[in-house]
Amino acid sequence: MQIIYAIKSYVFAEGINSLFRQEVKLIQPPAFCAVVPAEILQAISTQSCHFLVVDLDYLEGSAEYLFKQIRQAFPLLKVIVIAENLDRRILHAYRNGIAASFSKNETKENVSIAIRTILANQVYVPNSIILGVISEGHVFTEIETHLKLLSEKEIIVLDQICLGKRMKEISQCLNIAPSTLSTHKLRIMRKLSLDNRRELMNFMAAYEDWKKNKSIVSN
Repeated sequence: MQIIYAIKSYVFAEGINSLFRQEVKLIQPPAFCAVVPAEILQAISTQSCHFLVVDLDYLEGSAEYLFKQIRQAFPLLKVIVIAENLDRRILHAYRNGIAASFSKNETKENVSIAIRTILANQVYVPNSIILGVISEGHVFTEIETHLKLLSEKEIIVLDQICLGKRMKEISQCLNIAPSTLSTHKLRIMRKLSLDNRRELMNFMAAYEDWKKNKSIVSN
């Protein structure tokens, strides 16, 4: 079994390889490539490998492009993503077909669990990602359902907020009083069950992603 590492730390790669070796005896020494999409795609196309480990913190280029290319050209290759913080980037990576992820500060026990999970042909999602989704509302999968809760005016206000405009600019653009605009914003948050500004920002990010995907499909 061969693993290609697109990471900076050789010591870290050796550590992951040793944990793989505890589960799979016939494993080759780690192979390395630059943390650049073109170099990674070249490496996995010229070498016979089963797993690819990518350090998202050092990836030079589009992670979305890389993982989509891998999913299309190498559907059997299992991709493991590591990062200092398991944030929204990781969620996007899962949407593009990665098999597992874990923090660079993760315990050996949890990394071993991740390895066993993907060796069993299952997807491993860390508890921190699951808890983050539950407690902080990082993922909104049914955007259209959420939008049906809003009035036409509230959707217009939401679109303006997503553009990054200040409240004063939005009130002038829509020709409504600042107090009316604040009321619309509060109603949007209440209807969408958003408790604070962070949850509103998360929803707006998901909403923007949904609009982009919808535009691509319609074109």
